[in-house]
Amino acid sequence: MADALWIDEDYIMDNSPIANNVDVKVIFPNVIYCQDIFIKPLLGTDLFNIVQAEINAQTYTSRVTTLLDDHLKKVLLNYVIAESAPDMAYRFMNKGIMQKNSDNSQPVQPEQLKTIQDTYRNRAEVYAQRVTNFLEANTSTYPEYNSGNTDLDDIQPIKNSFKTGIWLGTDDDCDCDYIKQNV
Repeated sequence: MADALWIDEDYIMDNSPIANNVDVKVIFPNVIYCQDIFIKPLLGTDLFNIVQAEINAQTYTSRVTTLLDDHLKKVLLNYVIAESAPDMAYRFMNKGIMQKNSDNSQPVQPEQLKTIQDTYRNRAEVYAQRVTNFLEANTSTYPEYNSGNTDLDDIQPIKNSFKTGIWLGTDDDCDCDYIKQNV
């Protein structure tokens, strides 16, 4: 099945802080990536394939239109912004990776870029959890969400969209010399 873009250039430009002069060739690979890495595990393979097929055919059922327009586009847009941020700040050139800048602006620092990515990734996770809650509440309308995905290579839908890290402390928090001597 061919990869279809679930959001288009107009949706991205109208609903995000991305400027209209940004080349969509920088953004569209991230749309495909985010659909595959974030949206497919959110929906599960069977429901994902149904949405993908309807977008490819340009023939929409009301259930897919509701899911896509009211829920998935918000999730996808925020993941795309998070994933596109480094690509907009840096370019792969024949002499190496270059940071883009112009006469009237200052390039973002790596720490600021990470903060921007985290902000949009967090927003995407909030919207993704809403999608999960919506699908759980509407299992009769979207039976593929729970009953499908029976092939070995199918992805089961995730039920919790929030990702958190585990803080293990710093070297100052433990007696590392004691650990090294007693291991």
